[in-house]
Amino acid sequence: MRLLTIISICTFSQYFRLATSLSILVSTTDSWVDKNVRYLYPALIEAGHDVLFVGSLNSKLVEDYRKELFKKSVAAEAKDFSVLPNEGGAFGHLKDSHQKYHLQIRKQNTLSRGAKNVISEKASKEYELEFERQKSKLVNERAYGQDPLSPNFWYVNGSPLEALSIAFNVILPKHRVDFKPNLVLLGPNEGIHLSHENSLENAQIAFTDLSTFTDELEAMRLLAQAKNYPVISVSTEDADHVYYEDEAYFHVEQASYGKMFKRNVISQNIKFVNMRILDVITKVVPQMRKGQALNVNFPSMNENQQDSTCVTKGNSGPEFKQMASLSSEKPSLGHIFVIPEYDVEDGLVHLASTYSYKASKESPQLQKISSFEVSRLQHLLSVSEKGANSQNVLEIEKYSENVARNEALENNEEFKALQRCEIAISIRSIVSANEKGFGEG
Repeated sequence: MRLLTIISICTFSQYFRLATSLSILVSTTDSWVDKNVRYLYPALIEAGHDVLFVGSLNSKLVEDYRKELFKKSVAAEAKDFSVLPNEGGAFGHLKDSHQKYHLQIRKQNTLSRGAKNVISEKASKEYELEFERQKSKLVNERAYGQDPLSPNFWYVNGSPLEALSIAFNVILPKHRVDFKPNLVLLGPNEGIHLSHENSLENAQIAFTDLSTFTDELEAMRLLAQAKNYPVISVSTEDADHVYYEDEAYFHVEQASYGKMFKRNVISQNIKFVNMRILDVITKVVPQMRKGQALNVNFPSMNENQQDSTCVTKGNSGPEFKQMASLSSEKPSLGHIFVIPEYDVEDGLVHLASTYSYKASKESPQLQKISSFEVSRLQHLLSVSEKGANSQNVLEIEKYSENVARNEALENNEEFKALQRCEIAISIRSIVSANEKGFGEG
């Protein structure tokens, strides 16, 4: 039975708040030290959730490096990202000088002061010794490791998709067996990611290879859904690329979430987005099925406070707008997903294997199928339809090389919602585009 829609759930739950503590695995297509994910974390913690983050150490650098050196995916080919520039990862966060500087700021914000408002030398040394003791216990390998300043933040020396795969295949089973995610949250990511239709218009069988997907966020969402987790992907039209330890925007290394933000547009937007994400987690996630997903896009906000109609003030600002279904009613034989599984070997992230799965509207749960079955289906399709659905969606004439333009063409309703200063939200299953509500059947 289908349950309430997103909008009605959010409206009803203003009066009846669902108090559910979740274990949330967070990742992003952006840097692991990007302001959005780093300030979402304390908001989730203060709301009572258990949170673990795993993301790419150098997502933008990895993307450029891969385009240059790896034109095709090759099974079991190791990618040595340790040779990338920018020592210490994005923004040099892991450099000793950066770590020591921010530890000193944290110490000043944390330790109590005595006479003349001075921290005692003994307390200062004990604090530093305890930090070094805890740091010595952390994972710090060539392929992945932890942030000494925030041990629940893990980096992976690979792409965002590889980072999420390593989270599932290495970090959780090897290092965090106690952490059992019941939600995967991707973002907030910078730049809009409008919903894709999961099958081509004339296709009886659609084939999707996640390792070659142009939209990495979509690939990450599908990977998490394939693992049977409920997923929320969140994106913002505003893209600032700001380091979370940037003192021009934030009161860094504060213990309390409410003390972390200075008065500026970037901080204002972060707090508003986090508030809306918490609304969705509290009010909507309990209604979601395993393997179901939400795609959420925030419009640009507070860009020009004098002229913009998309302005936030406290709790007021853009509201959710649920998108209508994109799904075709035409009969389909289903969707084949080729899902890469990454592992770590000799200190390097490598593609260990790929698995093929099939799903359909009649049987939405992914079922693993053999490579022989994939070949058989491809052969049958090529005979019956002359290869009609082997076409790459991005090669269709209406599409360009501009990813944002492609998405706007494919889902004009979401794009229009953002232009109206609404938060576009879509329910996504593994085999169909947008759905209307939650629940089984």
